Amino acid sequence: MTTSDEKTNPEDRGPSQKHRVSYSHGVLLTGIGSGVSVVFLFLETMVAVRFIDPTSYGIYALLIAVVGFLVVLADVGCKSAVTRLIASKDRDQQAALANSIVIFRLLMVTVVSVVIWLGRDLLLLFDSTGDLLRYASYIPMMLAVTSLDELFFGMLRGFHAHRSIAVAAIIRSVLRLGITVVFLVVFDL
Repeated sequence: MTTSDEKTNPEDRGPSQKHRVSYSHGVLLTGIGSGVSVVFLFLETMVAVRFIDPTSYGIYALLIAVVGFLVVLADVGCKSAVTRLIASKDRDQQAALANSIVIFRLLMVTVVSVVIWLGRDLLLLFDSTGDLLRYASYIPMMLAVTSLDELFFGMLRGFHAHRSIAVAAIIRSVLRLGITVVFLVVFDL
């Protein structure tokens, strides 16, 4: 028979107890990262509203929406699949899978970017003034960065790297706010 003092040692915990603590710790860390991201996204929105006129803000919001839609198209289920596949493989297979999925994602982003570039005149359907067309050259770059960001977060989830996920979410949020300030205030875009 064991006493309760013996059960307090983390090494003596059963597999379900270890899993529960690990899961709770992961949820806490990713929750903190997500919370900080929401705060910085709110600050980014305040900066955008402050420094651009209503018409330009509409174009900004439409550009973000178009890129979000294209990320879903370029993803083709990779983000969810890579999380599950990486979590279920051994170390050697994880590295090979991670490399393969990054190459596949880069090819998908390239294909979608070429299609967008060739069909950029279709953007006139969304905005007849041509202002959105002026920003069409940014779409492939934004697509690549956003798409790879989503993929890398999925990969980190597969590796159960919760601390890295939280740190990466915070760094991403700070960088995104900084880039928004630079583009809107310094370059007056």
